[in-house]
Amino acid sequence: MDGFGLAQTASAHDNNYPFDYDPSLSEDPAGIAADLQDLHDALPGLPEGIVEIEMDAIAFDYFPEVLGLIQRALDSGPEIAAPVDRTPQLCAVHGAFSLPVFLIEPASSACQAAGEEVAVAVVGGFKTCQEVEFPEVYVLDHPPAVVDANFLGQSDLLSTLEGQIALIGEALSHLDYPVGLIPEDFLPTARCVIAKIRYETLRDNIDARLAAYQVARERLQSSASCFYPDGSASLQGSIDALSAELTVVGQELDQLLDDGLAQAAADRLEVENQGRLRNDLPHPSLTDHEREMLAFYLGAVYWRMRGGGLIRNPANGDVPDITYVINIFTGIARFAGGLEDADSVGPRYAIDETHGYAEWWDMGNEPGHDQYYDLLWMTDRGRRGVNLAKTFIGDLGYDIRDLVAGGLMMGPCYYYMWYELWARNDRYFQLGEDLVTPYYVFCEMPVSSGEVCYGGAMGLGLARTLLWGVPDTGCQPDCAGRECGSDGCGGSCGDCGGDESCVEGLCQGAELDGGQESDGGELPDAGASDAGVDAADAGVDASDAEVDGASPDAGADGQAEDGSADDGDGQTAGDQDPIEAGGCACGNQASTAGCLPLLMLLLLGGLTLAKRRGLSFSNWITRPRVDDS
Repeated sequence: MDGFGLAQTASAHDNNYPFDYDPSLSEDPAGIAADLQDLHDALPGLPEGIVEIEMDAIAFDYFPEVLGLIQRALDSGPEIAAPVDRTPQLCAVHGAFSLPVFLIEPASSACQAAGEEVAVAVVGGFKTCQEVEFPEVYVLDHPPAVVDANFLGQSDLLSTLEGQIALIGEALSHLDYPVGLIPEDFLPTARCVIAKIRYETLRDNIDARLAAYQVARERLQSSASCFYPDGSASLQGSIDALSAELTVVGQELDQLLDDGLAQAAADRLEVENQGRLRNDLPHPSLTDHEREMLAFYLGAVYWRMRGGGLIRNPANGDVPDITYVINIFTGIARFAGGLEDADSVGPRYAIDETHGYAEWWDMGNEPGHDQYYDLLWMTDRGRRGVNLAKTFIGDLGYDIRDLVAGGLMMGPCYYYMWYELWARNDRYFQLGEDLVTPYYVFCEMPVSSGEVCYGGAMGLGLARTLLWGVPDTGCQPDCAGRECGSDGCGGSCGDCGGDESCVEGLCQGAELDGGQESDGGELPDAGASDAGVDAADAGVDASDAEVDGASPDAGADGQAEDGSADDGDGQTAGDQDPIEAGGCACGNQASTAGCLPLLMLLLLGGLTLAKRRGLSFSNWITRPRVDDS
């Protein structure tokens, strides 16, 4: 059991779609059985690493990160989490600093200018230091989002990773969050991620501030007659202490970068050792797991915004909604894929994405079809939603199983929200119901929560597909001196028999090193790889889009494709020691199941910023339910 009352295991069925039930349970057993077979035939198969739970005699498959998120929402509250404590530790000297009285009065104009120069140089150093210790506070420098006629021109926000985080981070900072929604170890990891993304800015700010401190020292000496001796001496001592502290903070930031670069190189090598290639990526110190985290939560939040939540202006129609979709999936293609044609990815997620919504979204709760029919067709709707991207990415040689699986989770996502998070509870999850223009309720009732779940699954699926790279067609297998394990090209040099284990290419007995069992030669788990992206043709071939509501057509969708000649599973990166800089603890994990929820507070949790506008809010509400359509 997983602690939430649902048994969670590895997926056990052989379906190519992420659920399993007996068609005889439905109102139309024969029709459902035929449609399920069509859907199965149209799909490439599920990737490794999917987990299974059972609800209502139906087995459901999810990415572990998706299931962790929705079960965390189910179990959270009703109390509201306390505001984040940002008492400075690395920046304690800066936090305690106050400018002493040092300018002799009355002061000449020349002395007045000298005093102002010193004051400007030292006042403001706390912000420079604080943005390294608490990197998430940078979002507060961005004005509240206003979705107006000028919104589409804000390319600095929507076209960069830093801007995408800032746009939603400022909006999400107006929310309160229930206890249990955010893991305790979120903040250190999130701070590492933001510090890596903003490294160049933070490093430049530190260098500029240290230079300013030196200017202040020199001015205190060169204009000594303008200053009280005691005040000047006190300020000199403070500047020395501030400089020393900021120098250490800069060293910690540099170490964070170096450690990140080392882990990112190990991640890439792990992929290459499986006979695959991938591109260079922006923000090179981000690890594969951190890139998956970003894709998951950016996809979740921005897909919900596509549905009208968090930031919107209804008078502006659907244009901003589509803009969110295009920019965020183009962004994921950039930071997780390194594609030369990343601008062609985003638009492919914005076409055909409304197909069938009004008919199947209710999961059998409204008159029409039962939940088995709606589950099937909402899952197929998710397949259609990623179909154009699947074709484009697959044609580049990528294994598209993770990408397709993310789309297919639309059905399981909506089903969970209707039956676990809603129908079986006398309270339901809401987030931000009291927000005012330009903000709008983020999560309410099953549909909006389903959008968050589905968007996150799509983002994660795309990132994993890209991070796992493409087959290295020039790779030469090498099994010289090896009995087992990898051949360096995604193949195997052999298997060990009995109780033997593969250790550095040789089969050895099970008991090694004081009785510890060694495990070697295994292929990594499905889905990670690096890439970079170029802006190119954003055009989409309309011939790839499906336009009717017929059953899935295996012929139109692919050829039971897996998107590449290789059926390798993916990768796991090696462990990394926690980073002590700035409260960071960015150790890599063998699975992102434990790491991904950490970014919840950055992207889904508003970067853990305390609510600033005094909006009253109750997360769990007991009251009669209303129509969510």
